[in-house]
Amino acid sequence: GVDLPAAGGARPGGRFGGGPGGRRPVSGPANASRAADWMRLARVSNLPTTWTNVLLGAVLATRQPDVDGLVVAAAVTGLMYVGGMILNDAVDAPRDRERGLDRPIAAGRVSRRAAGLVAVGMLLAGPLLTLAAAGPGAAAAWAAGLAACVVAYDLLKERGVLALVLMGACRGLILPLAASLQSGAGGGWGGDA
Repeated sequence: GVDLPAAGGARPGGRFGGGPGGRRPVSGPANASRAADWMRLARVSNLPTTWTNVLLGAVLATRQPDVDGLVVAAAVTGLMYVGGMILNDAVDAPRDRERGLDRPIAAGRVSRRAAGLVAVGMLLAGPLLTLAAAGPGAAAAWAAGLAACVVAYDLLKERGVLALVLMGACRGLILPLAASLQSGAGGGWGGDA
C-alpha cells in the first residue's frame, strides 16, 4: 500500500511525525526561520554580483574563458563574499543591538560566536580552495589579498575614505583573481599559465 500523509501533511511515525520514541521533526517553521536568518546574514541575493566580476576578470584575461577557472573563481569569491557579510554583522552586532535593529545576531536568533566562526572559516576556505586548485602563485596571492581586504573592511568600515578604498579593493581584487585562474590567460594579471 501507499503511505499517504496524515492530516496536516505529516506521516505517522515518519519524517515529520513524532513517531516512536518521540523524535523531533527534522524540518518545520523553526528550522526554516533559522535558515532564513543565515540567508539574511549571508545576503545571498547579492551573491551573483560577485560572479559578474569573476566573468569580467576572466574575459579581460582571455577571449575564451576556461570553465574550470570560472567555477573555482566563482566558488572562491562566493565563499569570501558570504564570509565577509556574516563577519560584517558579527562585528556590528553590539551597535545593531543598541539601535534596536532586527538583525539575526543582534536579535539573538544567531549567536555572534557561531557567526564569527562560520565567517572566519569561509574567509580561510577561499584562499585555501584557490591554493588547492591553482597551487602557490598569483591566484593564491590575489585570493589572500582579497580575504585580507574583506576582513580589514569589516573591522575598519567606519573610517571614512579608508573604508571606501577597502570596499573598492574587495570588488577590484576579484578581477585579477579570476584572470589568474584562467588557463589561457597568458600571464595577464599574474596568471600562472
